[in-house]
Amino acid sequence: MLMKRSIITLVFFFSFCLITNAQTTHTINISGFTFSPNDITINVGDTVFFNGSSLHPVLEVSVDTWNAEGNTALSGGFSFPSGVGKIAFNSEGTHYYICENHISSGMKGKINVSTATKLENADILKDIQIYPNPLDGDYLTISNISIKSSPLEIKIYDLTGKIKIESKENTTASQFKIDCYDLSAGIYIVQLKNGNIISSSKLVKK
Repeated sequence: MLMKRSIITLVFFFSFCLITNAQTTHTINISGFTFSPNDITINVGDTVFFNGSSLHPVLEVSVDTWNAEGNTALSGGFSFPSGVGKIAFNSEGTHYYICENHISSGMKGKINVSTATKLENADILKDIQIYPNPLDGDYLTISNISIKSSPLEIKIYDLTGKIKIESKENTTASQFKIDCYDLSAGIYIVQLKNGNIISSSKLVKK
């Protein structure tokens, strides 16, 4: 029995670690002759998906080439001739890219990669209250919000790491409710994110 409990504890621990370090995929679309968004900040480990077409081949370039609106490829950089592609960023830094066909029109963008501060009790979020827990109704209340910058991102994961609920809320309100009607009974992880600060806690749905 003791061994069984230990195994269950380890499974939950590794599931929790997986969830709190979950990465995000950011999509860059094409709007006319502009990448949208054309200047994004992501966390180390996140993925960027370029959702374009062969009319707008994507090419990574150096900062000097980017500033000069040239089209010389960066050695070892990413390239998506079809305008469609996905790439994960595993280290900090800024990546500059262009549309090879339309750089003369200023069609370019950049990706800023930073390290997220993943603190379970980050000072900026530690006073936020999440209730009721266990949750035996349809709505989860998040209150006592005192952070000044918006938005507050909320994600609820199951223990496989799948996002079940995702929401962005304006932090001018001191509290709001999350509709959890679609959650079945079980254990979940509620992740709050504000800027680069992330806080996670366990939620039980009855």
